[in-house]
Amino acid sequence: LYDLNGDVCQQAAIAIGRYRTENAIAALSEVLRSELTPVPLQIAIGRVLAWMEMAPALDCIRESLPNLDERAILETIQVVGRVETPNLKEPASRLLADFFTSGHPNLANTVLKQSLAHALGQLGDVKAVSVLEVLVEDLDPGVRYHAIAALKRLAIGAS
Repeated sequence: LYDLNGDVCQQAAIAIGRYRTENAIAALSEVLRSELTPVPLQIAIGRVLAWMEMAPALDCIRESLPNLDERAILETIQVVGRVETPNLKEPASRLLADFFTSGHPNLANTVLKQSLAHALGQLGDVKAVSVLEVLVEDLDPGVRYHAIAALKRLAIGAS
């Protein structure tokens, strides 16, 4: 994870993530929290943590997300939206909703808001409706479209 070659670091992160242990999460978390971690490695670690589909990995994402580069935030939101483990969908949705309500400065980015709406729709947690209702009122038509689509998906999933 500390090699001078970025590709080696990214491959190491993927390999460590395959262990799916608390120690693996701790090692990845330490690198993700560092201000010196390059953006491509932030993205790789965000992906790996989401792919692990473990509650402690989601906790690590929750703690790290506000401090990541905007590109890493976007990618991490997208992969968190793909969590498939049933008992982790609600915590993943709550993680994204909490990030939205945090008022993070990068939430001015319309692509990020679109991805957030899409991810919430994919997770299918009806508790995300309040966030999506706010996004439906966004000035950007793309954000509104994604929020409406997510709300429709939640309505279908709830019935």
